[in-house]
Amino acid sequence: MEFELGEIYSGYQFLERVESCQNAVSYRVHNTFAQREELLKVVAPFARDDRDAAEAFLREARILARLSHPHIVGFYTAQPIDGRMAMTIEWSESERLSARLRKGPIALPEALDAARQLLSALTCLHSQHVVHLNITPSSVLRSPSGGWKLANFAMARVVNGVPLTGNGAVSGDPRYLSPEQVRGSTLDSRSDLYSFAVVLYEMLCARPPFDSKSQFELMLAHVNQAPQPPSAFVPSLPRTLDDVLLKALAKDPADRYATAAEFGSAMAGIVVPAGSDAAVELEYTAEDLLFSEAHAGGVVL
Repeated sequence: MEFELGEIYSGYQFLERVESCQNAVSYRVHNTFAQREELLKVVAPFARDDRDAAEAFLREARILARLSHPHIVGFYTAQPIDGRMAMTIEWSESERLSARLRKGPIALPEALDAARQLLSALTCLHSQHVVHLNITPSSVLRSPSGGWKLANFAMARVVNGVPLTGNGAVSGDPRYLSPEQVRGSTLDSRSDLYSFAVVLYEMLCARPPFDSKSQFELMLAHVNQAPQPPSAFVPSLPRTLDDVLLKALAKDPADRYATAAEFGSAMAGIVVPAGSDAAVELEYTAEDLLFSEAHAGGVVL
């Protein structure tokens, strides 16, 4: 059954159907107990008896429950509602990066600030032995105040020293897959760093490093083709940024940054050229530095 908008179920008033994806449906709801709006995600009616869908939904809820960071969407609770599994997370009037990019590239100062916030989020994520595996512009939210958050954890996995590999089927948007995801080889936190570098590249250049109407050609490019430096498309970008992004986009994970904190430190050294929208150096907040210093260990395996 579908939830009727305006009605209250288990203390949640359903206000708006937000989206439907894979085996779940999301609603904007009003929590009548906490007196706040939340995003409620519920298993889709057609998937309620699907054991695999139920396990995937619970895995996502458990992963979100172990994360707490200002640049990761906040988790509230998970419980059955009207016989269907549901979870609630924070709601805000945020814009997906995918929608923002349809308006054109993002200015260097704002892109650097977004990188600072999101790499801090990835540092926290990986410190909890979680790999996101689906970092795309649709997984990044921008608030009206300019804050950035990482969302969409449906494909995330916990890796506690156990090798994580593909199951033979490539899933996810092929524009943002890491070479190891394409190959179906062992995955770790460096796969997220590659995908984030693709997203950051697109923020700056209004196009990803590889683009084709053919999914096969896209996946082949991730494995075999060297990307152009961002300055090839936007000549005003500093060459130091070229170096940082090309390292993060290395085909071999061993040639990339070992951690999100290391990637973030490299980004922190980039200076916005004079005459840009805001000629400032990228600065880390005390909270970001705390995460970077506390979790600057090795690769999450």
